[in-house]
Amino acid sequence: MGLGKIFINSITREVGRNVGKGISNDLFGDWHATPVRIAGRNAKKAGWDINFVKKEEYDVSVQPEYEYKSLVSCFLVNGVLGTILFFLIPLVWGNIIWLLVKKQTNLYARIPMRKADGRTKIGYRELGDTYVKLESKRLLNDDEKKRMKICALLVLLGHLAVIGLSFAVSSEVDKPKKQQMENVNSADDIKREDTNTDLKTINSAEQNVVEKEPIKYNSIIIGSFGTKSNAENLKKSLLNEGFENINISKVGNVNRVSILISGSKEDAQEVLKKVKVNHKSAWISYN
Repeated sequence: MGLGKIFINSITREVGRNVGKGISNDLFGDWHATPVRIAGRNAKKAGWDINFVKKEEYDVSVQPEYEYKSLVSCFLVNGVLGTILFFLIPLVWGNIIWLLVKKQTNLYARIPMRKADGRTKIGYRELGDTYVKLESKRLLNDDEKKRMKICALLVLLGHLAVIGLSFAVSSEVDKPKKQQMENVNSADDIKREDTNTDLKTINSAEQNVVEKEPIKYNSIIIGSFGTKSNAENLKKSLLNEGFENINISKVGNVNRVSILISGSKEDAQEVLKKVKVNHKSAWISYN
């Protein structure tokens, strides 16, 4: 038999004899004093008078079942809302630990409710029974302890559910940004690779330039291409823009497109200004 049951049974036997004969003082001290004062005020509001109740009528043999909160409240209020509204992890974990280690609760006494009534010989009439809280404590029974542990588990589950959901939402929100950054970095890498390839091709071509005949004109260089078809397309574009004396020359491994300008350097500069309207990278090679 558990310690809690032994305690309740012993109290029950003694109350059955006479609580007023010293048991209250030996076990509870002045256990009836505070409940009388507190319940007295509440009793008057409810319309009955606790002064009509004798000490020996305080019955502790039957205790109301202790219930901290409903299981739904444990999960939603303590676990979910407690984390969302406050996000105080120590507070939530403190509540869980308290639920797991709590062993005692208040001891209650069942007493009759009596209302003053001068029409009766005894001076009052019965209104039923109620419970008042005593200063003493009692041990939780096995069912109550089990319920407290279940409540602690539900608080933990609600707490972890909110944390898991917050991480999932944060991950989904950051995913487009990460993807955008990856796309930008990838595009930059491709652009750098293309630029490096073009520079290597041009540098390699210019290092291996072998001029078969000296150029007799100042040349405005428009572009260099590995394939001649690209050079031909640029030549057609320049003709459509109104330029003349367009030359395609083989320089190393590339096909260079240029406009041949006869005359002074100043003349070449004037033509270069017109060319740069649509071809920003054009430059002059002077003889």
